[in-house]
Amino acid sequence: EKTVVSLDQLDKTVAQLLGEVETRSARTLVLEPGAYPSALVLANFKDKDVDTLLDLMKQAQVNIPLKAVVTPTSKSWVFGDLLAHLQEEHTAFTAAKENRTV
Repeated sequence: EKTVVSLDQLDKTVAQLLGEVETRSARTLVLEPGAYPSALVLANFKDKDVDTLLDLMKQAQVNIPLKAVVTPTSKSWVFGDLLAHLQEEHTAFTAAKENRTV
């Protein structure tokens, strides 16, 4: 099942977006369009299926910079915070990769 998260839903927790808990907004989060690159957040997949999907995406040259698998910890995060965390990780990983190739 696919869920597309819109900008007005970024203040929901991951669990709320998955329909696992009642949706109540704790705060209002406003983001500009394009504040984050595309993100793929996977939930309820077996590890081998995640690996297969990521391999197929790589082969098809699908470019989604931010990727994550929902964890028990991240379910309680506000989705906008999850995106910010993923962006920080992506930036740090990209910088480290560039430093290794220099």
